[in-house]
Amino acid sequence: MPESYLPPTSQIADYLTPDRMISIQNQVRLIESRGEAARDILEIGVYQSLLPSLLPLKGYRVTTADYDPAYNPDLLLDLRGNFSIPTNQFDLIVLFQVLEHLPFNLFPSILKKIGTAARHEVIISLPYRCIYTAVHFRTHRHSKPKSLLLQIPKFWSNRIFTPDHHWEVGLKGYSRSRVEASIHEAGLAVMKRFQDPLNPYHLFYVLKP
Repeated sequence: MPESYLPPTSQIADYLTPDRMISIQNQVRLIESRGEAARDILEIGVYQSLLPSLLPLKGYRVTTADYDPAYNPDLLLDLRGNFSIPTNQFDLIVLFQVLEHLPFNLFPSILKKIGTAARHEVIISLPYRCIYTAVHFRTHRHSKPKSLLLQIPKFWSNRIFTPDHHWEVGLKGYSRSRVEASIHEAGLAVMKRFQDPLNPYHLFYVLKP
């Protein structure tokens, strides 16, 4: 694994939090759910990503893209500019916790260009700011756990706690319906929307061009 994908050794325990590991598990699970035909992956935004190490172990071919050469991406790609992506080369294009780092007015046009380049689908995750409670239970010891998630988006607040985020779903002016309207404006259809009750802050979308 390139050294740039992980924080310094002294910080790895802090980096691999339970919430982060849940998100990584869901990233891999959603990619696997697209079937055997989707083997060539382009990941845009590779800061501290584990996918370039995990997915090849499962037979995937992973190409990385980022605007910062310090992360040693395969492709230099700046979503803020007039970027281009090779067409008919990647089955899936994935962006996990990336698009909120850019102004929302760029969201539809960026998705449209990415959707045009993907052979099959685009998978993204976005931060979802909400108040929630989750209940987890099993019917017996070895059964698959079941969950009940109740949540209220923070539609009354525009306070973003992460300084490098421009916006987050659920905050004032960025309702889920507005975000999904922008997805449709980009010419993509929502095939699946997913939140893990163990970490509902990450809102996943599987999108079809």
